Amino acid sequence: MESESEEEEMGSTDEQKQMNARLNLHLSKRKHTEDVDKQKERHEELDRNLAKAVQLALEEELEEEELELEELEEKHQQKRRKGCAICNIQDEELLFQCDGCQKEFHLECLGMDRMPKTEEWFCEGCSRKKRKVNSNPETEQRQGEEAISGMTAKVNSIVENK
Repeated sequence: MESESEEEEMGSTDEQKQMNARLNLHLSKRKHTEDVDKQKERHEELDRNLAKAVQLALEEELEEEELELEELEEKHQQKRRKGCAICNIQDEELLFQCDGCQKEFHLECLGMDRMPKTEEWFCEGCSRKKRKVNSNPETEQRQGEEAISGMTAKVNSIVENK
């Protein structure tokens, strides 16, 4: 009989070992699941924080760009408020703009009686710069000779009329 009870005890010990192993496995899985859930929550929190940080950075960048744009608009308005680049009178209706430097001028201040018929118009300063960039010694000489002959013709007509 002793052997039967020993067998029962051993069987029961094996069952206990198996139950303990199952219990340990279950607890281990449960702990692993809890760890995964904690990591998942941590990642979600990090994602939310990152999204907030990106949003704040973009808002700051947008604010800086808006300020820069406002400053540029203010500078442009100040430039426009100056009026004619020659007399500084602000008659927006009577001003026209150089296509080079964007300065504005009155026709009268330039000694002109009507708008130029060209598509683009450049003030004297921009015209000089443009001539220097496109300078060709032969062209410059020809233009100089034309200017001299034009002035000579004007002087002669003035002298003849007196």
